[in-house]
Amino acid sequence: MPKGRKKVIHGVGATARVKFVKVGDNDYTGIFKGADAGLIRLSSAAKPSKSQPLTPGMGLKFLRDGQDSANLVSMFGLDGQPGNWNFFAHDFTNHIAGPKGV
Repeated sequence: MPKGRKKVIHGVGATARVKFVKVGDNDYTGIFKGADAGLIRLSSAAKPSKSQPLTPGMGLKFLRDGQDSANLVSMFGLDGQPGNWNFFAHDFTNHIAGPKGV
């Protein structure tokens, strides 16, 4: 983030290193082609509270030799998951619908 810029959404999260493990004899393409090591970040779009449901999201970055990193962002939905504090309760997708409310 540029100095002085405030991150409005997904401002707090947890980051970890990840390793891509190839399964079987596959020639992966896209984000997985040439991928070995990467980073994952798990966060909520807003700080969860009684009036603000948990809105989990994930960012994935694979570092690839000789080319730009490959990135993926995904989440369950913009409205969150009211009454459910399980971060992985729903499938994540990179094609989400618009919000149902304000």
